[in-house]
Amino acid sequence: MFKKGRRLFSVTTLVLFLVALAHTAGTFSQPRDAKAMELVESMKAYRFELGFGMNPSLFDVQISLALTMTIFLVFLGVLNLVVAGREDWIDAGMLRFFAAANAVCMWVLALLYLVYRIPPPLISFVVLGVLYTLSIRTTRGNGGTLNPSPWSS
Repeated sequence: MFKKGRRLFSVTTLVLFLVALAHTAGTFSQPRDAKAMELVESMKAYRFELGFGMNPSLFDVQISLALTMTIFLVFLGVLNLVVAGREDWIDAGMLRFFAAANAVCMWVLALLYLVYRIPPPLISFVVLGVLYTLSIRTTRGNGGTLNPSPWSS
């Protein structure tokens, strides 16, 4: 997984885990000023009737969506490391495809945060976009052909 030709992709994926950790820490950080504390209390008090006997607060909705991002980033990171570690059936071309897919995802997320003008995730996803884009160019194989999946019969 950290062999030459896969190293930048794998290291970038470790940075992805750091972004997930920072995102989660930011999600649970407490406001310090009175206006922000009042807003959080208002979000906790405002409830939606969504059916199935569920009526979450606006705060519950916001936290659940924030945690969805954390889960997505961790899942993507685990998937990337599994792919990077499977030299026996993931060749350089396939790994470049994964790097490109990750780069596109990070650039789309960066664009989202640019449109909504939120600097911390914008900066994080630009860095990840650059690193995954660079990893497309640095990914190399061992010159062999793609071996069949160990799960194929």
